[in-house]
Amino acid sequence: MNERWIQEEMADIDRFIDECYNNDVVWEEEVGPMITYDSLVGKFTFFWEGRVKYFDSHETAEDWIKLNNARRIQERKKEINQ
Repeated sequence: MNERWIQEEMADIDRFIDECYNNDVVWEEEVGPMITYDSLVGKFTFFWEGRVKYFDSHETAEDWIKLNNARRIQERKKEINQ
């Protein structure tokens, strides 16, 4: 089973390289942390500033990330302008 998984991962990497370099497919960077579902606690989670954040829905977690990313940007702009 482990060998099959490795082969599948290598095939994914090869497809990615082919799409990026041979076919000019552009991949955009993920915005914010990756949200996952933790079945042990029944919550959607992600890491933020070294801590795990928990949410009842994926949409709520996405909204929280967008709001706090915007706050970070505003804080940086204030620091630069001072």
